[in-house]
Amino acid sequence: MTKAPKEGTMEFADLREIYYGTDDGFDKAHTTTDTPNDIDQHTKVCQFYEAFCDGIAADRRQNIHYASVVGGLFGLNLIPIVKPQKITFFDINPYAPVLFSLLKRVWVTCESSEEFLRKLQDADYEVGSEDERVIQTCLVKKQNGTLLDTRYGGEGRTSHSVKHSWYYALTHFELTRELFLTAEVNTFCSGIHEEAFKTFVSQEPNLWIYFSNVFAHKYSDLVFDHPKNAVAFACHHDEPEACDISAGGQDAATLLGRVPMAVA
Repeated sequence: MTKAPKEGTMEFADLREIYYGTDDGFDKAHTTTDTPNDIDQHTKVCQFYEAFCDGIAADRRQNIHYASVVGGLFGLNLIPIVKPQKITFFDINPYAPVLFSLLKRVWVTCESSEEFLRKLQDADYEVGSEDERVIQTCLVKKQNGTLLDTRYGGEGRTSHSVKHSWYYALTHFELTRELFLTAEVNTFCSGIHEEAFKTFVSQEPNLWIYFSNVFAHKYSDLVFDHPKNAVAFACHHDEPEACDISAGGQDAATLLGRVPMAVA
């Protein structure tokens, strides 16, 4: 198959196409009501990533550059698992990194997950642009259950609650906050098939990337010029994947961005 299963089915370039909540780690797509099984599913996915990381040699876990697609920000949950020294969030939607930067800014001002969620619900923080104001309003609606999905004339993509979507990161709130404060944090806008992203992947050493479900929407072959300590993660609802790109031991390696992933 040369075309991803969902390629061309969705647009990702509009402020109204930001995801508030995620399907990653859950067994059903676009469920707007959390079920009793959701935290169990979410926890099992995070435990899968924990077990994979625990199996990596300790010297490879000292200087990680963690990159993640923004999407519904399930990638937040891998921050306290990976414990990176450098963090990059990317997305093809130019407004998605704005969402991440806003949430990160609020996160580091809070002492607890309860305070963080309350600030989102009450819009109890400053915004610096009209885009951030729109996102702030959508986060309030998301928190009180009134955010309508874009597909039905609403203001944003909505799935599981933010509390369940980011459950692991919120459970490890203080560690995530510390990593946000101590790591170098960057964002950029690019699709995985674009040259900017391919250049980023090829040039960065110690790169561990969370792709979420992007390979269901777009296939991409990505060359790692520094594969000695490179890892790729993906997740399609409650089906997590982890791929140790260094396993081949070559001077360069190519990740075949498919479902499932493979290394050429």
